[in-house]
Amino acid sequence: MRPDTPADHVDHVDHIAEAERLERTAGLYPEDAEQLLLQAAAHLELADARARATTLYDNLLSPSAPHPAENPTLIRALKAANLWEYGHEAEARAIIEGVRGTAPADAAPWVIVAESLEAHDELDQAHEAFTQGLERLLPAPDASDPSGAPGTADPSGAPGTADSSGTPGTADPSGTPGTADPSGTPGTAAPEDAAGAAGAAGAAGAAGAAGAAGAAGAEPPYPTHPL
Repeated sequence: MRPDTPADHVDHVDHIAEAERLERTAGLYPEDAEQLLLQAAAHLELADARARATTLYDNLLSPSAPHPAENPTLIRALKAANLWEYGHEAEARAIIEGVRGTAPADAAPWVIVAESLEAHDELDQAHEAFTQGLERLLPAPDASDPSGAPGTADPSGAPGTADSSGTPGTADPSGTPGTADPSGTPGTAAPEDAAGAAGAAGAAGAAGAAGAAGAAGAEPPYPTHPL
């Protein structure tokens, strides 16, 4: 629906009278004339007085108008949609192509021309117009962002990346705590000492367990849980 269509477009509204009232008001307030006359044209379209609505659009677009149109692309889109509704298809199509060619930065002209094409079963062209409008109005994503956003590989050693600088969670030959270091610094074990300690601990543990099992004459104890 066009953005200035009256919400109360029901049968009991006298759209012609309302359009004429808005035209008189536009003469009193020239600074608001464009919006008032667009509303008047909407009432005329609803009253099926489409030729009169086209005249209002032409007056707004005229170089001799008291004030230059603030949004001429929108007015042309409305004019094209109205023309197509009462048999002026060729002119409407030409205007629609002109609107699309200007690539307006406002969404309203795109919606009007695309919906007009859709209403007349020009579905492929309507889809193209909607797509063209979206591409014009929405910024394209930057696929080459070097800022190191989350999920990208970062050679600076940020968490979750492979880093040879010795940050936590990485293998480091420098001997920081938790790594194997042949230098014997605290928290590390030299290969010879580690092998000896492991062998001694294993032998002592095995002997103690065997002795305890033999003395008790039972199977080795297992963890139990209270019922």
